[in-house]
Amino acid sequence: MAAIGPVLERLALAAPQHFRHLAVFPLLSPAPPAPFYLTLDEALAEGQVQVTEVSKGGRVPELRLVNRGERPVLLLDGEELVGAKQNRVLNLTLLAPARSEIVIPVSCVEQGRWSETSALFDASPRVHYAAGRAAKVASVSACLAEGRGAASDQSEVWANIAGKAARMRFHPETGAMADLYRHAEQDVEAYGKAFSAAAGQAGAVFALGGRVVGLELLFSPDTFAKLLPKLIQSYALDAVEIPGDHAPLPPTDSAVSFLRQVAAAEVREFPTVGLGTTLRLQASSTVGGGLWAEEALIHLAVFRHEEQGSRTRPGMSLGMQRASRRFR
Repeated sequence: MAAIGPVLERLALAAPQHFRHLAVFPLLSPAPPAPFYLTLDEALAEGQVQVTEVSKGGRVPELRLVNRGERPVLLLDGEELVGAKQNRVLNLTLLAPARSEIVIPVSCVEQGRWSETSALFDASPRVHYAAGRAAKVASVSACLAEGRGAASDQSEVWANIAGKAARMRFHPETGAMADLYRHAEQDVEAYGKAFSAAAGQAGAVFALGGRVVGLELLFSPDTFAKLLPKLIQSYALDAVEIPGDHAPLPPTDSAVSFLRQVAAAEVREFPTVGLGTTLRLQASSTVGGGLWAEEALIHLAVFRHEEQGSRTRPGMSLGMQRASRRFR
């Protein structure tokens, strides 16, 4: 049984980093383990993994991944794969077993293209922007709960991208999420340069516009440091929509309160593709997902998501302490 609370209790909340509209509260691990897997970027760069359409004709919600390596490969919920017939993002965090071939659930983030530009998918420096990722996590959770597998509401994904493009006063030719990042490239890069991983940092609480909106936690600080640039960009693309030059730094207590809410959330487990089980979290105004494998929490992503309403249950009190103190 996956136990989120005890994992969070072992972390320390450090002093935040702050730039313009984004604040990041580091979560430090007291005994950081080394990863036993490769990241998707590492495996693709080494030629150990290939990702293709599932067939010549292809299917929008599925891709084929072949891992020829001797180590599992970590694919992060929301990571983007580019090429083939259209760009996609991962619907779940997955751990592809060594020497395996699996079909992975994805969503399209490039409405308007269905023509092959390459036989293989390539790595992208992006993940789905945070607000869109939150909506997709909620959609996938609903599908899992209804026994429909790890599917998303594809129409909702496209509508979310179109709405964001309209708010940014930008209209990409193919409805591609990648074009939104390119449109805001200078601002997104400025955010990326402003943040760096601290020693022992395995996760972070993120705040936009002075309000805590999300959490990301990974098994190893080594993995978190490698994926942090993508995560910063995902929040930065939402930050560029906020008017004004900067937002106030949120109080540390707001990050602590969010962590308490996550620790108290209802956790459900579902079978997944590859190793371990997928986790889905639900609390008031909060939605999340993650992966539990090898008797450890491999990944956890949680977002504030107002549409989730009142589906919650009473939670335990952690008595979390202020910055740089261990949660007890």
